[in-house]
Amino acid sequence: MVSLEAITGKAFFGEWGGDDETGNGVPISAGFAADAYPVLANPQNCNRIFLATVMRSKFFLNSIVKLSSRTNMPKVNRKQLSEFQTPLPPPDLQERFAAFAGQVGQSKRTMQASVDGLKILQAALMCQYFAQS
Repeated sequence: MVSLEAITGKAFFGEWGGDDETGNGVPISAGFAADAYPVLANPQNCNRIFLATVMRSKFFLNSIVKLSSRTNMPKVNRKQLSEFQTPLPPPDLQERFAAFAGQVGQSKRTMQASVDGLKILQAALMCQYFAQS
């Protein structure tokens, strides 16, 4: 298990200024609310797709909620967020996971396009059927 701070490295906290020509985050001095913490993967040890998936997981949410002292709307401070611990697979496994996640995303988009097309076809057939009645 490693901390989120260890995964992200120097660019962990600081306001986000977009990407420079190398694709790395560029910190800026303003632009976020006091409680918004951009988290950038350190490409030396963490794939950004892997990190984003971890941070969208129930594992992350449950861990963060436990750290929060607020009941209605969970909120954690910078220190609490940086102490979040997660397993960190080797980089080659993270890359394979990112490729798999990309394939799954593409499959989802393809299936959704098919469903959307079928809904349009159904609506057209319904209009045609009821127009003839």
